Amino acid sequence: SVLAQRTPRPALPPLLTLPQDVAASAGTDALREVQFSVSETSRPIVYRLADGRMFVIQQTIAGRGRPMLPTAGLEEGTVRGRPAQYLSTNRGRVRALLWWEEGPASYYLYSSTLTIRELVRLSDELR
Repeated sequence: SVLAQRTPRPALPPLLTLPQDVAASAGTDALREVQFSVSETSRPIVYRLADGRMFVIQQTIAGRGRPMLPTAGLEEGTVRGRPAQYLSTNRGRVRALLWWEEGPASYYLYSSTLTIRELVRLSDELR
């Protein structure tokens, strides 16, 4: 069959996480912060900073591309030494988003309350 001939997708690596002294996992009570679909190939973690602001790191399969945001400004930069795109908008639930790829995974780091600069700083702490 055609399905039997399909090459399986590579397994996603372990999720990138932040040390507890940087931000605490907000747990399942904060899943409303997740703005992109969750599945076996799209895994989010919601974090809360000490001041209460939240952000999401979401891992997806590579090659999926960056999400489209209405009226988003787009800049190029680097995250963790890799080419990245920075998106910002003043509409909707996602105000700032970083998108980059590492091996078999793509990452979205986004927030409705943090700035691009703050997200870039946090991305340096991911392990």
